[in-house]
Amino acid sequence: MSLTNYETAFTAILFVPCVYMFKKLYSTYKSLKQQYEDEELFYQRHNCVVMYSKTHITGWPPEYKMSISTKNLDKFLDPYLYFINTSKHSIDLAVMTFSLKPLMEALQSALTRGVKVRLIVNYLSVKNQAKQYNELMKSGIKVAFYIEKTTSLSNIMHCKYSVKDYDGSKGFLFMGSMNLTGMSTILNNYEDVTFTSNIYLVETFHKSFQDSWNMIMEDNENFYNKTVLADSGFSV
Repeated sequence: MSLTNYETAFTAILFVPCVYMFKKLYSTYKSLKQQYEDEELFYQRHNCVVMYSKTHITGWPPEYKMSISTKNLDKFLDPYLYFINTSKHSIDLAVMTFSLKPLMEALQSALTRGVKVRLIVNYLSVKNQAKQYNELMKSGIKVAFYIEKTTSLSNIMHCKYSVKDYDGSKGFLFMGSMNLTGMSTILNNYEDVTFTSNIYLVETFHKSFQDSWNMIMEDNENFYNKTVLADSGFSV
């Protein structure tokens, strides 16, 4: 028995909204599923231990082990770049020496997103990089230089950690053995870095950074430190 024109039209009227609703629900499902997977990956990557060797990175989600060759050297920096690029409010970085251009550029990009960026470095380890640091400071990144009163490296700021987005109740931290210098240094060493959202650790490192920041910034205001920085070409 064939449908009349009226019945055909009525069926179409019912069918079209059903198809539309199905597509809408499926699209919403895919969006929520992707959002869940992205958030899950985000927390996996902020709660892991990454180990470096000359040829591999292990422990970086979602791949447990990545092979490194001359064709994908940038993969060595993925954990650090992800940490910086997903920041929302603040990044505090304390490291003896810091000269990796991709990470410097990532910090500057974070700044343009409205992220507050502060950096503590050991002066004697970066004294020949005045141009790069002046560019960082000109862009708006705050830098504190730890300056020991001798030139023998007998007492240095040797920390290697970063706290981001700490608000008193949550935040994220990385800490490890790696100095963020040239790729040749990274490729020749065995290194480790731990990422965590454990609030006790985040809070402890945040307090350590703030105490160090206050002390070093106060020292950088005295005549001796200003002279040392100016003589090396740093903007003071």
